[in-house]
Amino acid sequence: MPRGFESHPLRHLFYKDPQIPYLKKIPVIILIGYALSPIDLIPDFIPILGYLDDYIILPLGIYLCFKLIPKDKLKEYEEYVEKQDLFLRKNWIFGIIILLFWIIILLFILKRLLIS
Repeated sequence: MPRGFESHPLRHLFYKDPQIPYLKKIPVIILIGYALSPIDLIPDFIPILGYLDDYIILPLGIYLCFKLIPKDKLKEYEEYVEKQDLFLRKNWIFGIIILLFWIIILLFILKRLLIS
């Protein structure tokens, strides 16, 4: 089974494949929604148990979502990914804009500190 960041294109292909029924895509959507939600099943401020969802529930959900992909489709996706160059391009323009934004914020904070 694919694991780690290199499996991202496989999940994308699974989601975009029109032959996969929507019923099999629902758990993936729910898992992504839960992972991005600010509300946790177990709040993080509870010692040790607070990270249970981060370290056990989410990886288990990812594993189960991969089990939903039929083996023949998984092999087809892997072959497609090996043939394609699916790495994201680095977008230096947005990186520079974000860097300038943070520099402006830091300069504003420093100016306020030096004035007071």
